[in-house]
Amino acid sequence: MMRILEKTCLFAVAFYCGLINLYAQETTGKKNDDPIVSMIDSLVTSKIIESNKFSVNRNNKYNFHPDSIPQYSEAIYRQRIKKMDQKTPMEFIYNDKVKAYIDLYAVRYRKYSQIIMGLTEIYTPMFEQILDKHGVPLELKYLPIVESAMNPIAKSPAGAMGLWQFMLPTGKLFGLEVNSVIDERCDPIKSTEAAAKYLKYLHGLYNDWNMALAAYNAGPGTVNNAIRRSGGKITYWEIYSYLPRETQGYVPAFIAVNYLMNYSAEHNMYPVEPKMKYFQYDTVHVKQDLKLEHVSNLINITIEELKFLNPVYKTTFIPKFEGKNTYLFLPKSKMGEFLALEDSIYNYGKSNSPEILIAQEKTHVVKSGETMQAIASKYGVSTHQIKSWNNLKSNTLYKGQRLFIRTTQENVSTVNNNTTTNSVTNENKSTPPQNNVKTNNSPVTANKSTNTNHKIYVVKSGDSFYTIAQKNGITIDEIKKMNNISSNNLQVGQKLKIPVKGNG
Repeated sequence: MMRILEKTCLFAVAFYCGLINLYAQETTGKKNDDPIVSMIDSLVTSKIIESNKFSVNRNNKYNFHPDSIPQYSEAIYRQRIKKMDQKTPMEFIYNDKVKAYIDLYAVRYRKYSQIIMGLTEIYTPMFEQILDKHGVPLELKYLPIVESAMNPIAKSPAGAMGLWQFMLPTGKLFGLEVNSVIDERCDPIKSTEAAAKYLKYLHGLYNDWNMALAAYNAGPGTVNNAIRRSGGKITYWEIYSYLPRETQGYVPAFIAVNYLMNYSAEHNMYPVEPKMKYFQYDTVHVKQDLKLEHVSNLINITIEELKFLNPVYKTTFIPKFEGKNTYLFLPKSKMGEFLALEDSIYNYGKSNSPEILIAQEKTHVVKSGETMQAIASKYGVSTHQIKSWNNLKSNTLYKGQRLFIRTTQENVSTVNNNTTTNSVTNENKSTPPQNNVKTNNSPVTANKSTNTNHKIYVVKSGDSFYTIAQKNGITIDEIKKMNNISSNNLQVGQKLKIPVKGNG
């Protein structure tokens, strides 16, 4: 069974993992056809950097000039890596091959290396949890830097995918599903689970972590051939000259990455911080088929950001699989909005009814003396929504500040007609109603209308204005007018007056 698995792994991994290429001359940099360079280049041209809105955060521990690129003697490099080696079950050594990759990351590509360092802050807490669970050295959390430049949708010319660069057969062998709509090789959590299992299996074959890395790169069959050609040697550096040139660079690159992650400040390198880190997003279960465009339109999050957080989906369509949990990753700051508008998101676009809310984007420039509540009232939205859309933590505003506002067809009509009715929100139950307008949970007086008959409807879990309107054969606008409501918020148990047509 082990030989069958070994052969399978060989064919599965060899195509991509045989691509890593090191030219070890001390006086030359990495060539442009080096796959590690190619992965960094692919990150540079991707939308990941833009979608995560990286921000510069210079700490400058050693007071270097911002443009300074520190260089050190061979003795210092050797001493630092020896110190690292004493704290790990892996074998870290310093030589000219490792130095060549230190120069690649710290000199030639230092700008993008700092972005990659920022990306590690999104994933490494999760990597550490999973690697620790499987008893795998935590230093391997930096292996995706070598494999994919920390790009969750990285694809090699041979077809390897994701942070850990699994080929299709190997991914399936370790439980990663791939079909026409999903590719779990791009799922950061599931692919890390698979990588931990695979690396642990390879270590079991060789009882040496550098040998396991070589096999992860080139396949166990290739490593076994190198062992035979070397006359039975069993360590990485002993079989080094018998390995493919691509694999000869793989372990030195991994050592160099670990070195720089430990001594980045000494090289005047600091992570360029991403918009979100691992603990700043969460998941919701997808109950029905869902389109990312609908999520984007209704909770004000870009498609690029949604795709970055959910790289497992090949398109912007998320299917609901029977008998399998389907989930959507969202920033925690957006969870409340998603849950509040969940029904509207699922039903978005399923009817041609003009009452379905169509989101429109506006920019409001704050005038002197304007308050958050006044602006919310003007556009028929809540202050909570304005703060969420603009990543604000308080109601404090300043003159000239630009606010992103999402309005609906109904609210646009209200604004265009210069309606001055105050917006009603339920974001702060302790706030007294203004201008005698009642809150959503209070009795309300129906607007004057030719149809004054009504009945009472008690809001149930899962209800939205759209579903209530459909059940009662009326429009959303009619419900809102009768109840003097401007917002889209509903609460379970809330009582609504529903207009009754005709004689009721």
